[in-house]
Amino acid sequence: MRNDGRAILYVAGVADMVGTFDYWSRGEDDPRELAVTYSAQFWNTCHRLGFLGKAIAWSSLCRTASHERQHVEERRIYWQGTCGAKYHLGKVVNNARVLWWALRTRPMMVLVANPSHGWVLAPLRLTRIRVVATLHNALWDSTKGPKKGLLGWLERFFYRHVCNTVLCVSDQVAKQAESFMGGRTRTVQFRPSFQRSRFELRDRGIRGRDDVFTVLFAGRLVRAKGIFDLIDVADTLRREGTRVRFSVCGSGEDRGSLERAITARGLEDWFVLHGHCNADAMGDHLAAAHAVIVPTRSEYPEGMNKVVLEGILAGLPVISSSVCPAIEVGGQAVIAVEPNSVRGYADAIRGLVDSEDAYRARVTASHAVREQLFGEDLSFGRAVEVAVGRL
Repeated sequence: MRNDGRAILYVAGVADMVGTFDYWSRGEDDPRELAVTYSAQFWNTCHRLGFLGKAIAWSSLCRTASHERQHVEERRIYWQGTCGAKYHLGKVVNNARVLWWALRTRPMMVLVANPSHGWVLAPLRLTRIRVVATLHNALWDSTKGPKKGLLGWLERFFYRHVCNTVLCVSDQVAKQAESFMGGRTRTVQFRPSFQRSRFELRDRGIRGRDDVFTVLFAGRLVRAKGIFDLIDVADTLRREGTRVRFSVCGSGEDRGSLERAITARGLEDWFVLHGHCNADAMGDHLAAAHAVIVPTRSEYPEGMNKVVLEGILAGLPVISSSVCPAIEVGGQAVIAVEPNSVRGYADAIRGLVDSEDAYRARVTASHAVREQLFGEDLSFGRAVEVAVGRL
């Protein structure tokens, strides 16, 4: 990366960023995603401002690609998925690599996504390189609160003394970050961005009574995302005589356990597991659904769940755990349920199935909200531009 003093280093999470970059370099959105990717918005912003942009993603592969003044690398991540001392050591080592890359290439800004153990970057305070964190998840969940002890002190030190600005995906995340920064407002909020062409509104009704009411779940198949709670919800609805089908899009380490649990409860006809779905497949499943459900559990530090927004954009009622900050955006299009409440989810679904009027009221509310989700004012690219202006 040849640095003329106008360069930004962006360290993202685990991703196929070279694949996304290939689409971006051809002027195309990544067809695997319904939302506009954050990396594409980063490159667009750097290109518009005339900055050299280098993005690094963690991956099992080691690949690079370049186009004009934009560059991307995928680097191997150490000790991913470990726990205990090895987990912390892996985070320290990976952040030390970021520190070395920054000192070697001397960008004006290092943009770090969800920086766990970010205090390793503290030596950058002695240089002119500014650190900007971008938070896509909450810093802590509603059950545990902020970290305590040495790790908690180091995390507060990072946000108060190392970060120049913090980009936050929701108001809740911004408040958490500001509490670490001693109340100083150095946060900039952003939201996921979407292309209008991806979402075509259809006439949304409960349709014929012989048509099974379909509820879409999309996300990682892990317990903290609430997918196993839906088995209890389905069992509850079956006992009470309300027939629905759960359309499940996503993959994850708990898929095998999920399939066994569904079979053990005799609910094979209530669930359809589609696996990982690209944007086109997700669009088809949204079009076939009557409602979307996001049952995130209280122990998960949710940021801004895109599925809530995608359901609204598709003109669907959304049933969501109240731990999801996205419900603030959804207004009356979203039915908020207390986290971990099987009874609450079952009642919300039955309310939509039993009342055409209640169902259409939620659909109408989604139409009123969706327009604000297509704007650029709260895009990630705009937030990066604001952070550059603060340097």
